[in-house]
Amino acid sequence: MLAEKPAVGTWSAPDSEAIVRLVPDIIITSANLDRATKLEESIKPAGIAVLGLDFYRDNILRSEMKTLGFILNRNEEADKYLQ
Repeated sequence: MLAEKPAVGTWSAPDSEAIVRLVPDIIITSANLDRATKLEESIKPAGIAVLGLDFYRDNILRSEMKTLGFILNRNEEADKYLQ
């Protein structure tokens, strides 16, 4: 459960070192290009992929949810949520 995971900063000020210590397969952050790029640069040596998703903009919410479902191999759950 996410609530049981350690804090790794905030959406606007992520703690790159804390994130890298968790050894994630991927980091999902805000789709703000400047923030995502800054985070990606700060963790570059760790080789962890960074993906920016917002989940609040009506015009791209469906595609973002489908992307997340694909990445997590949960396409059916994503489709069900979108219904």
